[in-house]
Amino acid sequence: AWLGGMETGLWGAILAAVLVALVIAAFTGATISKMEDMGLVMATLALLVMMYTVFSNWDTVTRGTIGILRIPDLVSTPIALVAAVIITGVALLFSASPIGLRLQAVREDKAAAAALGISVARSRFLGWMTSAVLMGAGAAVWALNNLAFGPHQFFFAQTFTLLSMLVIGGMSSVSGAVIGTAVVTVLAEMLRPLERGLTLGPIHLSELPGVIQLALAALIMVVLIVAPQGITGGRELGSWKRRK
Repeated sequence: AWLGGMETGLWGAILAAVLVALVIAAFTGATISKMEDMGLVMATLALLVMMYTVFSNWDTVTRGTIGILRIPDLVSTPIALVAAVIITGVALLFSASPIGLRLQAVREDKAAAAALGISVARSRFLGWMTSAVLMGAGAAVWALNNLAFGPHQFFFAQTFTLLSMLVIGGMSSVSGAVIGTAVVTVLAEMLRPLERGLTLGPIHLSELPGVIQLALAALIMVVLIVAPQGITGGRELGSWKRRK
């Protein structure tokens, strides 16, 4: 694959990832942002399947299902943490910006937002483009920290994990996304030894493949019953202090 011979450095990789994400977002967002709620969900799911199929068979660029290997080790764990903090900060600033507030109004009551003169399609499109920038930058940092990846890492299993973070933490706030990510990550790392098989003295537990996904599914069901809006209740952490 011709991508294997390219090396642009950290900032070049981030810029390239952001530009590619923006191009794809601009091409798809103009149509998706005008759809009704269920249509939007199905369209994003269809986009996931389309991109997976293309990248899994584009041998000359992505090496197909083999994936891209020997990625330069340009991002250490401290750098990744700093990048996560910066991206989270940008997300918080966006949520408090006029565009972010309009997008939240559209999310809460689309008809009322439209009646107030807010363009539903335009707000969704701008949110779509902003998320593309953040995801592109985050993906570049992730790739340069993991050193190898393939299309299978971005299909249904990973999508389910990402959605579980939002549902558990609370998808209506940035704080919810952060807390959900922490909860799911800790749970996954605790259960990972069970997937691989675990030996405790004379006791040997056989491999339990899929136990992480089963645990996440069970936790999602509990959260949806006990706290439908997630752990944060759809609020940012700062808003709790103000209300007190």
